[in-house]
Amino acid sequence: MAHDRRQIEDLAAGYSEAWCSQDAARVAAHYAPGGMIAINDGEPAATGKWVRVPGFEEWRIGADGLIAESRGRYDQVEYDRQLREGAGPTG
Repeated sequence: MAHDRRQIEDLAAGYSEAWCSQDAARVAAHYAPGGMIAINDGEPAATGKWVRVPGFEEWRIGADGLIAESRGRYDQVEYDRQLREGAGPTG
């Protein structure tokens, strides 16, 4: 099903705000029931350190206009470095 550009832009903006809030319920509200996310095909890591790593997510949008599937890719080497050392003063 095709979705209009404005609908996708609104979903992306709301998702970004939810992600940055670190509120799992707000993030989950953007996913369809049974929706999934996979980053670098791995499990999430709770580290307690701030990291800043460029990357992307590719979404499949369901008929309800919510995210049915999200597959993300990030620079794993840089992510691992920041988990060890932190993001540094320039973040």
